[in-house]
Amino acid sequence: MSNITNVTITFSSMERQEKHGAEWEFSVILRINEWLERAGYRQLLRITDDAGAKAFEAQLYIAGFNYLELDKFLLAFEQIEWLSPSGVQLFVKEENDSVFRLYRFAGRWLEVVDLASPDGVAVIVVVPAVYNGPDHKNLNNGAEIEAGELIRVAEANAQWLIEKGMVRLPERGDLRFD
Repeated sequence: MSNITNVTITFSSMERQEKHGAEWEFSVILRINEWLERAGYRQLLRITDDAGAKAFEAQLYIAGFNYLELDKFLLAFEQIEWLSPSGVQLFVKEENDSVFRLYRFAGRWLEVVDLASPDGVAVIVVVPAVYNGPDHKNLNNGAEIEAGELIRVAEANAQWLIEKGMVRLPERGDLRFD
């Protein structure tokens, strides 16, 4: 049995690079791959200039993950220090989705651009939150969650959830890239 999540990342060529073995690699990709490895996943694959008749002039990384904990991946992704966050595009297609969702940075947090909407511009801003309890599966797409766990909620719902005491905004120690 599997549950595949497809991930595609593209970003500005202006991001920092560092020596990694015999090769140069973008620092942001090294950080993502370190997180993926610690979480038990394989690394992202870079699409290079070998992918056509002309040199590919964009930074494009792809991967398919089995049972990716997407909320944790998105939180880790947001913790990376991007030089040009406006140039970052993260495309995600979960197993039962018919199309990819596009995540872009809106200030500090990622937003979802709904590409399936008729005009293609519906934006849902999602923010991280810390779940306070009691058990409420609907907050985590039906999955079990425990008090103190980091989750993501729609910004439009966040104020109501905070007022009801179901979530709190994360504090400095809650958001870590590990």
